[in-house]
Amino acid sequence: MKVHALSVAMTFWFVVGSSPAIDAQIRIRRRQSQQSRRFNTLHEQNKMQAEQAHQKGDYPKAIELASRVLRFSPRDDVAFYIRASARVELGIARGDARQLRDGIADAREAIRMAGEMNAESVVIVSGARSGHTLNHARRLLVEGLRELTDLAAEHDLMLAIQPMHSLFSDEWTFVTSIDETLNILSQCDRRYVGMLFDVYHLWQEPRLIERIPEIVPFVTSVQLNDWREPPQPLGSPRSENDRCLLGEGIIPLSEITRAFVEANYHGYFEIEIWSDEVWNADYDQLLHLCRRGFDAFCRH
Repeated sequence: MKVHALSVAMTFWFVVGSSPAIDAQIRIRRRQSQQSRRFNTLHEQNKMQAEQAHQKGDYPKAIELASRVLRFSPRDDVAFYIRASARVELGIARGDARQLRDGIADAREAIRMAGEMNAESVVIVSGARSGHTLNHARRLLVEGLRELTDLAAEHDLMLAIQPMHSLFSDEWTFVTSIDETLNILSQCDRRYVGMLFDVYHLWQEPRLIERIPEIVPFVTSVQLNDWREPPQPLGSPRSENDRCLLGEGIIPLSEITRAFVEANYHGYFEIEIWSDEVWNADYDQLLHLCRRGFDAFCRH
């Protein structure tokens, strides 16, 4: 069983929300001048504000702020993700073909950077339907994936579609089930398009354990975390950042990971915990707790 120490996640249609793991990608070097440190602080503030504007649906502002970052740091991967996503969302909302093309161009640049870092996959989060019918939104996603496949092949990496729980469909993605994901994969080149399996989003899928052997050939990576107990009314989390450490929730992690191993899954198991509480924890202690949780509940 492989444990992924560091995952590189990039999105095309919708940027994954900011977290300390993302923010930590740009570090202040030890011997920088005071002026350089002030620049990096402003740089990070602009990225944070761009991401917040994106989450609020203010795509023009997100594009402006991300572009400001890229003028001074043209290789900033996070800024590229945000701007690509905002341009695509704005293009879809306004029916603006130019914005769509610009967004795709940014997405292609993000894939190039992933290739230079020897990343094995780029995570694709579709975004919401944005007023489109489900069939039209699906067609847009498939067309985008097909356009990016040649570059993925050039860099020998996978485009990994991430389905999410239906609670996140209004803002994050209309792809909310295994069946929907497989439907999209059936229309793409499966040599370079797969799926990211996040237990938080998919553990409540009907007949999940029974279906794991069916989906293993398409899974690029398995993300581990846990669902807090007790859940709120209708099973809703308190916020989007409400996951907990392995073994502290109610997801049957041992059963799920065992099913993957027995189905000859040979990819990575990543620990990804979106949690306001966890992000404020001591980092060394957090690593220890994650390892302990993995050994206790997921190692077979």
